[in-house]
Amino acid sequence: MSKEFKINIKDGMVVACENFGIWVIEGGKRRLVPDLVTQIKMGILPYVIKLPTGEFLEIPEGEPMPKIPLRKRPGRQPVMK
Repeated sequence: MSKEFKINIKDGMVVACENFGIWVIEGGKRRLVPDLVTQIKMGILPYVIKLPTGEFLEIPEGEPMPKIPLRKRPGRQPVMK
């Protein structure tokens, strides 16, 4: 006999579900973190909690998080002659 555990979802949690990407809980809704650069710059990757599909889909979907652009460091651009 196996037990099912439901996670108590709270604002600020970072959740994922297979084939659905990584999401941040905010205002009781899940907000998609759009890309790897944004995930790295937000520093959220070590905190991802994997959810079963059923539990994940129970969380209402909100607006996606804005992308954080990758900035080039000064002095690193190629020089054209």
